[in-house]
Amino acid sequence: MNQLGIRLMFAITINFYIFLFVAMYNKHAVTVLFNHFNEALIEYVIYMAILPIIIYSLYYEIMETRKR
Repeated sequence: MNQLGIRLMFAITINFYIFLFVAMYNKHAVTVLFNHFNEALIEYVIYMAILPIIIYSLYYEIMETRKR
């Protein structure tokens, strides 16, 4: 479960940088119509669904570090 949370954090970070790259590609101006096909709602639901896994993974890492 711990590795899953870390991998999901990496996936969200990579997804964010893809959006950032697309937004800055147009002559350094942020012009992204993000919710044109209602994809923002789908990604929001996915991110909220995996948030407990990421929080548990972070909690587990902190507890394991304290034990050492």
